[in-house]
Amino acid sequence: MVQDTKALRLNDLSFYGERTYYDFMVEQGMDSADAIMTSERGVIVDKNTDKKVHRLEGPSGEVFFLKCFGEKRLTCKLKRVFQQKLSSHGRIEVRNLRYLNSEGFETAELLFWAKTGGDMIDGGHSFVALKELEGYKELGHLSRDEWSRGWLGATSVFFSLLDKSIYWPDSHLKHFFITFDDSSVKVALIDLHGMRPGTRLTAGRLEKMVRRFFKLSSEADRDKAAGMLEESIRDRSLRKSVLKLIKGRTALPFSEKRSELV
Repeated sequence: MVQDTKALRLNDLSFYGERTYYDFMVEQGMDSADAIMTSERGVIVDKNTDKKVHRLEGPSGEVFFLKCFGEKRLTCKLKRVFQQKLSSHGRIEVRNLRYLNSEGFETAELLFWAKTGGDMIDGGHSFVALKELEGYKELGHLSRDEWSRGWLGATSVFFSLLDKSIYWPDSHLKHFFITFDDSSVKVALIDLHGMRPGTRLTAGRLEKMVRRFFKLSSEADRDKAAGMLEESIRDRSLRKSVLKLIKGRTALPFSEKRSELV
């Protein structure tokens, strides 16, 4: 994973990564924030934050995804001032990738990142390049035979996040990627710019995370998850709160059926 290096200037961008990828971006004509954001190869995945994703083939034939964050809307500006302390989404995602890796969590490999703005203050655009997770499947796209093992693996990782007081409002099933290695299950996490490590898990935050992770689960899935709590979460009070949420003792809408598995 690329480490912090002296930033290279790429027109209006500060580029952090190996020279190979710097030259690649220049060759692709993606050498400025506007050039990247307006490229027709990008697909908008979030209109509220002008977030786009490019799927590209790198200089050595590796496939990677370039996540592009446009943060010029008033809501984004207010969020950056009051919540992010002027850090761009890209910087936060890189910070969270490194933190999770240091704590033993699996993520996609960081290839490079870039941002507009000066050395001390981030501007209105940021970009993060992540290598494709080869051999992994989105949790919700597992086959019926794979689902049970994949679900238990993802649930264990989810509980580990709670145990470490990591607030992640984007803890949807689509952000948990699964691969199987003989008897073991590996789980990788993606889309991490909204994550806040070391944050107090208030009742509202905890409910939001549990709601989103268990939204499409079955009663049998939730029973299995409840049985894992004792060994997964050390804090007794937190365990009790999570158990109540899993068992639906609040207004959590667990009536939705999980979409048909492929």
